[in-house]
Amino acid sequence: MKHTPKRPPAGKTSKTTAFSNRLGQTYIDAVAAEASTDRETAAAALLAVTHGRAALRRQGIAPTGDIIPAALDLIENARREGVLND
Repeated sequence: MKHTPKRPPAGKTSKTTAFSNRLGQTYIDAVAAEASTDRETAAAALLAVTHGRAALRRQGIAPTGDIIPAALDLIENARREGVLND
């Protein structure tokens, strides 16, 4: 017999998805506060870091470290290079 996962009713969010969304918002807020930037810039930096880590994993390289310091470094480097003027 095929196992079908239980889904939430239409228009509702599962508990797992809701937790993941809150965790993501917490990460965005932490990066924005630490880097003294807006939430959009923080979200873009986190997205870039997570996509880069996924690309490394696909190539068989295990990325190390946390994503928050990597996102902060990315924002700092962008400021230093003049790419980000916030």
